Amino acid sequence: FTEMLSAVLWKGTNDMRLQLNPEIGSGLSLYSCAVNPRARMGVSNDVCASPTTHTSCEQTVSEIAALDLCDIAQLVHEAIGMCTGEYLISSFDFLLKQRRQELDDERNNRIDKKLMLVYVCPKAVKCIALSSRTFPIYTTDYGFGTPTYVRPPYLPFDGCMRIWPTPLYDARSSNAPLEVYVSLPEHIDLS
Repeated sequence: FTEMLSAVLWKGTNDMRLQLNPEIGSGLSLYSCAVNPRARMGVSNDVCASPTTHTSCEQTVSEIAALDLCDIAQLVHEAIGMCTGEYLISSFDFLLKQRRQELDDERNNRIDKKLMLVYVCPKAVKCIALSSRTFPIYTTDYGFGTPTYVRPPYLPFDGCMRIWPTPLYDARSSNAPLEVYVSLPEHIDLS
């Protein structure tokens, strides 16, 4: 489900950008997916706070334009599959190293800007998929009862997709309703 929906978003965003600006064909097109590693770490889904990491893959804009949706879904599937225990440890080690360097730089007045978690992605096309579809958001009491409706977080740029549970969502059902939020460029004509 996530792989095919992500493939549609990635290819659609990629093709739209290429059509508007043919010079970006040799530029990189990035797909990134937030992965919740609870199961791979042996952590229950009942735990609210958990680490999240991103896996990604990239091709040139022209390569994505030439692929069909099944091939792109396979690339997405392979990117998601990269999230192994070893990958997670490596990611956390990298973040810890970056944070230690930032703190050391601050203590020694070597920088005046935060580097941690500030990431500029110079890609011709970028897509990101985020999914909270199995998070028990409507059955969790946050100290004031269970919520009636929760709006998903802001999507920071066009090419973002978030899969979100609805108040009717039941993780035990394969027919559970979900909401899909997609951020599109302002200039797109959907008529």
